[in-house]
Amino acid sequence: LEPGATVMGRFRVDAALGEGGMGKVFRAWDEELEEQVVLKIMKPGFSDDILRRFKREIRLARKITHPGVVRIFDFWEAGQLKFVTMEYLEGTDLREEKKKRGIFPVPVALRVASEIVEALGAAHEVGVVHRDIKPHNVAMLPTGKIKVLDFGIAQGLESQGPDGMTTTTSIIGTPEYMSPEQIMGEKLDIRTDIYSTGVLVYELLAGELPFHGPDRVQSARLRLTAEPSPPSALNPRIRPEVDTLVLRMLKRDRGERYSSTQSVLADLRRLRG
Repeated sequence: LEPGATVMGRFRVDAALGEGGMGKVFRAWDEELEEQVVLKIMKPGFSDDILRRFKREIRLARKITHPGVVRIFDFWEAGQLKFVTMEYLEGTDLREEKKKRGIFPVPVALRVASEIVEALGAAHEVGVVHRDIKPHNVAMLPTGKIKVLDFGIAQGLESQGPDGMTTTTSIIGTPEYMSPEQIMGEKLDIRTDIYSTGVLVYELLAGELPFHGPDRVQSARLRLTAEPSPPSALNPRIRPEVDTLVLRMLKRDRGERYSSTQSVLADLRRLRG
């Protein structure tokens, strides 16, 4: 698609915004709603089974009503073209914010963490696990408020193995932010989102990811065998109580992790005073 093209006689493409695991992303003008939207165009080649599951998960994700969650409007098919329409946001994502800011001040990082966890809680209440929390999927508006993107998309594109267990394919999740159980291809639950959020918060506080290897394989192996250093080892402004929270989010054994977003929020609120 090029700027100026019209899809289904309704969506006028304004600009390309980028490309991800799902496909290409465009900003467009919705002639019917008279507002800007995001079009996420799916790559060709997904099986009918994955498409059915994807549409089911999109319908589920639309039930999430929270100011910290980007709204998904609908799934569309126009011939070979398959796409999702979503709320358009002004602002940047946390990946770009981190490039500009470097290490986040501890109070700002904790506020961002709280807003992400609140949004995750709203999703978990309707049965949606994000599975791909990372800086690129968290938007920061000009006001400083946070919105989480792409609920339902990662889950909808998953597949299942012959034993019925969830398997994580190359398009699901981002290796640097995956939980140990995600790396192992095990069945996932809300604690996976808590782990990935812990990786993101660690990065905001310390300026680096918690695990470093010479390549992605070694980095993943460390997550399965080693414990991360506390973020205060890289940023002495971090209090021991903050270390404790982040390291609990990053427990290899999910049974030792926070079991709900409510429990994470309770500790975040205490730390923020």
